[in-house]
Amino acid sequence: MYRIKIDRSKCIGCLTCVTACVVSHETDSGDSRNRVVIDSETKPAPIFCRHCERPECVYTCMTGAMSKNPETGYVEYDKERCASCYMCIMSCPFGILMLYHKS
Repeated sequence: MYRIKIDRSKCIGCLTCVTACVVSHETDSGDSRNRVVIDSETKPAPIFCRHCERPECVYTCMTGAMSKNPETGYVEYDKERCASCYMCIMSCPFGILMLYHKS
């Protein structure tokens, strides 16, 4: 599996990486597994899902909304199965996941 290395010093906060993630993973819901936040120095900072070998978000999910695709190695999220228990958010050691409101 390949990982993306990000040079945070070059981020201008344009959100193109977020759009590219949604498009490349063909998410119908439009949810992205990355985002751009403002760090303590008020600079934009990209944060990406690392698709861990043993993802804690998958193993703590009680409904199966979080799963790891065995073919691609990507961690996937099924919004319809989510019980909004926030276990995946609390268990991610990298702080990648965030609350998405059900619509």
